[in-house]
Amino acid sequence: MKLTLEEAQQRMDQHNGNLDLHGMDIDALPEGLTVNGDLDLSNTRITTLPEGLMVNGDLILWNTSITALPEGLSVGASLALCNTPITVLPEGLIVKGDLDLRDTRITILPEGMEVGGSLYLKGTKITSLPKEMKVDGSLYLYNTRITALPEGLTVKENLNLGGTPVTTLPEGLTVYGNLSIQNTRITTLPKSLTVRGDLNLSFTRITTLPEGLMVSRNLNLYCAWITTLPEGLTVNGDLNLFNTPITALPKGLSVGGNLNLGFTRITMLPENLTVHGDLYLRGACITALPKRLSVKGNLNLSGTPITVLPEGLEVGGDLDLRNTSITALPAGPDVRGRIIR
Repeated sequence: MKLTLEEAQQRMDQHNGNLDLHGMDIDALPEGLTVNGDLDLSNTRITTLPEGLMVNGDLILWNTSITALPEGLSVGASLALCNTPITVLPEGLIVKGDLDLRDTRITILPEGMEVGGSLYLKGTKITSLPKEMKVDGSLYLYNTRITALPEGLTVKENLNLGGTPVTTLPEGLTVYGNLSIQNTRITTLPKSLTVRGDLNLSFTRITTLPEGLMVSRNLNLYCAWITTLPEGLTVNGDLNLFNTPITALPKGLSVGGNLNLGFTRITMLPENLTVHGDLYLRGACITALPKRLSVKGNLNLSGTPITVLPEGLEVGGDLDLRNTSITALPAGPDVRGRIIR
């Protein structure tokens, strides 16, 4: 059944400008259709879109049989093509919201493509990104076949490369949100890397970090191959080194959140270390704590070979001494929470 302009207009008048045709027995749209709100065609029998179609809101094409988009298509918000047989996108495509291409058959992105929101490419066979591509939101490349990123790439929000065959990051890469390279083959980070959010390096083969690296939020090295950290490293959020082969922490380390050293080979902590969140040492090889250690949150020493606590220890939360050989507390420890034995 083909929808007429009159029927379309009547439906939009009843639904604040939106045209919701989800799951309806419709196989064609009228020429010259303009939708002021969202157009939802998911799970319909439509196979083509009319020339000159304008959608000022979201265009949702999930689970349709549409194989191509018309030239000059204008989408005022997000374009959702997830799980469609579409193979190509028109040149100069402009999407002012998110572009969802997950599980499509698209292999190449057009030159000059502009995405005002986030770009989702999971499950596609795309192997490269256009040099002049502009994405104002996040770039989700998780489990794609992307092998490299263009030089000087700037991502306004998050960049997720987890599970991709990418082996290097380009110089000048700037990510204003979170950067995740979890489970990739990347072994080094560029010196000019800028990350304004979280940096997730878990399950990577990275052994060292560049000098002067500053992570604005959390640094996750869970089960990474990291062996050393640069002096003067600043992590404004949490630092997670759980189950890494690292053996020592650098001088001048500053951690604004929690520090997780569980099941590491570290045997001692640097003098005057201040942790503004929790300090988690469960199962670590640490045998003694430095004098004047200050932990603003909880201190977990369970399962460590530590036998005595240092003088001047300050703990703003709980002190967990379970499964340790500590039998006595030093005079005047400042523990503001519980002492758990």
